[in-house]
Amino acid sequence: MLSDIKEVATILYELSDRFQQAQEEQSQNIAYFFEQIERCLLKSVKVLNNRQQPINEWGELAVYADNLPQILGNEIGDKEANRLSKKLKKTAKNVPQVGSDISEIKSLAGQFKGLAFIAKANLNNLAKSKSQPTRRGFLRYVPTVIGTAGGTVAGFTIGKSLPFTWNMTTFLRKELEGKSILYKAPKKVCDLVESMSDGQFKINLNREGGTTEILEAVSNGTIDCSYSGIYYDKDEYKALYFGSAIPFGLSPEEQNAWLFYKGEGNNDPDSLTYMQKVYERLGLNVIAFPAGGTGGQMGGWFKREVNSPGDFNGRKMRIIGFGEDILQNSEFKLDQPLDSASEPDKSADKIKENLENGTFEAAEWIGPHDDMQLGLHEARDIKFYYYPGWWEPSTTFDVQVNKDRWERLDKKYQDIFKAACYQTHLEILAEYNEKNSKALQKLKINYPNIEILRFTPEIMDAAKTATDNYLEKWGQGRESYHKVFRDVYRDWNKFKEDIREWSNYSNYTQIYQFISEFRSDICQEK
Repeated sequence: MLSDIKEVATILYELSDRFQQAQEEQSQNIAYFFEQIERCLLKSVKVLNNRQQPINEWGELAVYADNLPQILGNEIGDKEANRLSKKLKKTAKNVPQVGSDISEIKSLAGQFKGLAFIAKANLNNLAKSKSQPTRRGFLRYVPTVIGTAGGTVAGFTIGKSLPFTWNMTTFLRKELEGKSILYKAPKKVCDLVESMSDGQFKINLNREGGTTEILEAVSNGTIDCSYSGIYYDKDEYKALYFGSAIPFGLSPEEQNAWLFYKGEGNNDPDSLTYMQKVYERLGLNVIAFPAGGTGGQMGGWFKREVNSPGDFNGRKMRIIGFGEDILQNSEFKLDQPLDSASEPDKSADKIKENLENGTFEAAEWIGPHDDMQLGLHEARDIKFYYYPGWWEPSTTFDVQVNKDRWERLDKKYQDIFKAACYQTHLEILAEYNEKNSKALQKLKINYPNIEILRFTPEIMDAAKTATDNYLEKWGQGRESYHKVFRDVYRDWNKFKEDIREWSNYSNYTQIYQFISEFRSDICQEK
């Protein structure tokens, strides 16, 4: 596998005296060329040490092969340069497998480092020079940037890159196409990344996965990245809910501030956000970026009216996350399956069917638009549509990236990736707000048989108390992940307290209007 590149190095050593005869600028260019090959080989070694195949890192050799005749042709002759170019290109196609002898690759890196040293040997006082080997001169020969998942080679200008591809997995299955705004989010991220990188950074999307399985697959490097909601069934991941949805939590506007919060007193623009650090504390090799918000959600579709916590006792409701845990383990006493085998199918595309066949007596999904796209308003025996969905006041979905892959990305591609996520996040949230408002009006006008009701103060008060008790209790466990949960809950509460005071000031106009409308509703009810 390495025989061709070994021959390239050997021949170049035999001809190395010719490099010393080059002009100063050309010697610098040659030295810089050899240094880039050395770095390419060392990056490949690093990836192999992590038990991964260096597909993108090793692929850089193909670009060096293409440019070898232009860089070395004058010194070693065009014929020999073209022959060595073909051998180097052949090497680029044979990517080392995990378990390969990395000592040979390290040795080759050392040989190219030696070649760079030889090329510099005739440069007087180079160490005292204020400038590094001239990149401007080198770029006359190589007007490209080598952009790979292993990182952009330093010194190449932004231009045509070496294309590379990532794989993304999401829990949003094909069955939801056309039925949920959120369905579009992962594809939007992929398309934006490809567009902004001029087609050099592509992401393939796979729509078959479960949330917990996806998270762990990203962490261990099985997949590059995922688009997922934080509905994890493992206890050790509960602290991540603070990056998605906490009952009686933040408004969508406050949630955005929290997701970009870096911690008290941290003003470093390049540091991780608070929630990104939580992944680290949980031992996950993941960095996450918000990439889609649903905004406030509705409380669900009911066959019977509910006025008190007791009205939930023994009922079967389609609900997930903390909301489900709280309603099942409090005075609400929502029905609990005896075991996982008896757990009903909660997939979005099965909600209407399960309402009609009696599996569920009530169900929540997202809000008017997506709910009606699923036909929940037309499910047999549904009479009431409740609000608010106090368990998900500002749900956020993330793109989670394997941290090793992320750190090997050139900053240019990191910035593109983040921009794609953030644009998707804002566009999805805006679309939900706009389309939910229209769907709500459609529901009121065209389906007068459905009563839209507010949960009673008795229900809301009981739910708030149950939520506080649940979150406090979760932080009292003895496991390390309980401590993480406790710390995050404390810091999140402090953040919520501070920002809520500002929200009350800045949103007073809306609050005043809401109170006025609420009073009017109460008077009409009386």
